Amino acid sequence: MYLIRICVLLALTLAFVPRVGAATSFYDEDPDALFAPVYNRLKITLPTNIARDSSVWLRLDELRREPCDRVSIIGLAKALDTWGFRREAADALYQFALACGGPDTALTMAADYYLKISDFDKAAEVADTLVRADPSSANAIYLRARALDGAGNHSHALDDCATTIELFANKKNLSSNVFLNMSKAYAALGRFCEAASPIQTWIALDPVNRDTSQAERLIADYSLKGHCGIRRKTAPTLFLKRRD
Repeated sequence: MYLIRICVLLALTLAFVPRVGAATSFYDEDPDALFAPVYNRLKITLPTNIARDSSVWLRLDELRREPCDRVSIIGLAKALDTWGFRREAADALYQFALACGGPDTALTMAADYYLKISDFDKAAEVADTLVRADPSSANAIYLRARALDGAGNHSHALDDCATTIELFANKKNLSSNVFLNMSKAYAALGRFCEAASPIQTWIALDPVNRDTSQAERLIADYSLKGHCGIRRKTAPTLFLKRRD
């Protein structure tokens, strides 16, 4: 009986002793080696501790097996954003979209991430890709306008703001930011008298709710800076023609 007990204890002990050289978890694999093809395709590199995060690892592994998995790339970008790796998230989304033909969601997210890190030139490049894919998309054109304005290309930003307004069917529901940013672009070019026009148009679209002292003060400020006098509210107008 004593001998049997010894044998049982020995068997149990051996059962729980890890085999030499055996991996105890898939996280023991080297992510740089395992995910090298993914990194190369997406043109990113990640610190080992970030790659070993369960949410990041899962998406990288999915993209290793399915390079054009659209669900996985969005999940990877969100996981990287959580860790503060927004440039890597943007780069991954952009390269994925170029290689896999979309989706537009990936391009929009990429442009937004580039805007967040103030890489306006890259944001404009990505947004331009979106516009070329769908020239009638007001959202894509306004995204490019924001990027161009941030990059200091105020003239082309004005064109895109005007086109956004033209394309938007229900202009009354268009965000006030489009009109305000258009005014700021005019002001950045020193065209203060024209800067008042977008705000006047925004007011005219819903005068009952928008004809406020704050809006009138903005108009007055631009008029004062341009030495052009106070312009009265006018009917909505189209500011510029769409550029090619």
